[in-house]
Amino acid sequence: MGYIVEACSEKDKDYSLLEHMYDATLAQMYRELSHVSALVGGIETDNLVYGQSPEVYYPTPLKEQEEAVRFIIENGFSTPDFLIAEDLVQRIGMHGITVKISAQQKSLLAGMMSKTVITRLMDLEASAYDSYEPVKLVDDLREGVFNELKVDNPDINVFRRNLQRSYVEILISYITPKTAAKNDLQAIARGTLRDLRQELQDAIDAGPDRMTEYHYRDLEEMIELALENR
Repeated sequence: MGYIVEACSEKDKDYSLLEHMYDATLAQMYRELSHVSALVGGIETDNLVYGQSPEVYYPTPLKEQEEAVRFIIENGFSTPDFLIAEDLVQRIGMHGITVKISAQQKSLLAGMMSKTVITRLMDLEASAYDSYEPVKLVDDLREGVFNELKVDNPDINVFRRNLQRSYVEILISYITPKTAAKNDLQAIARGTLRDLRQELQDAIDAGPDRMTEYHYRDLEEMIELALENR
C-alpha cells in the first residue's frame, strides 16, 4: 500500500485510477479478513462414505476460532495508518474515507455476530462439541471493540466510535420486537447491553475528554431506550 500513489499516478493525468485502486484494495483487504472471520462457527467437511469414517462434518478447532477472533480484533477493527496516509488522502480526497472504512469494519463485525453464526455455535454446543460458546464470542468481541474502556484518558478516533456504535446497534436489533432473535442470542444481547451500560457509566464518571463523553452518553442512552423498549 505504501507504493500505491507512485504505482497509480501518471504525469499530467488525474487521480481517478488511484482512487479506484484504493477502493479495490480496501475491499480486498476486508474480503481476506472475512475469510479469517469465517473460521468462527466454522464447519469443516470430508467427503467420506460409509465404511471410511463417521466424521464427515466437524467444527473448526476451538483454538483456531479464538485465534481468528484475536486476529480480527487486532487487524480488522483497527484502522491502519496506510489507509489514511496524508500523501494518499490529499490526492483522492478525504470525503467519504470515514464512511468507506467504517462500512467495511461494520460489515465484518456484523458477520461475526450474525444470527447464522451464533445459531451454528448453539448447534455445536448442543451437540456436545468443544465449541466457542456464543456468550464468550460476544464478550470477546465486546472487549476488543471497547478496549478503551479499560484505559485512562482513552483516545477514541472516529473509526472506533463508529465501530462501537455498530456493536451496540447489532445487539439492540436482537432485542427489538420486530427483529428479536427469539433464542439464547436475545438473552445474551440483553445481558451484554446491561453490562456494557454499566461500563459506560463508570467510564463517564472517570471524566474522559468532551467528545468521548458525548459518545459514551449517546451509547448509554441508546442502550437505555432499547432495554426500556422505547
